Amino acid sequence: MLEWERDHNLSHRVVKAVVDSDRIGNVASMTKLPLFVFGTLRFGRYNHHLIRGRYKKVLKARLPGYARTEPLMIAEKEDGLVFGELYFLRDEQYAETIRACDSLEGIAAGRIAGPEYRRVRVTVNTNGGKHDAWVYVDAESPAE
Repeated sequence: MLEWERDHNLSHRVVKAVVDSDRIGNVASMTKLPLFVFGTLRFGRYNHHLIRGRYKKVLKARLPGYARTEPLMIAEKEDGLVFGELYFLRDEQYAETIRACDSLEGIAAGRIAGPEYRRVRVTVNTNGGKHDAWVYVDAESPAE
């Protein structure tokens, strides 16, 4: 059973996406950030099996500055807000889990972007504060 952090009075400050400096490289050597999910990777959804049992903690979170453009796609939008879950992945399974999620989103090994999705670094809000995280966004969404 998941225990959720309650979301109260979270800031809606707009935060721009920043692509990690390791644009093309080894997943094992990249910054180990939590993963913010908003679609089929969420608890109870059909792709959650890719992260099930591979995280230490999960929190409800909000991503300001983004909005849904389709049911399973988000892109930058100044006054947008996306609700989701923030997964703190286990260190020993981190690279394997990110590779599996990248593959699901059509991103080839060693890359951060595919034909539809791009993995970017963002800041999300939780009741416990702000966290830098990875999220999959529309590949056409502008990078900072």
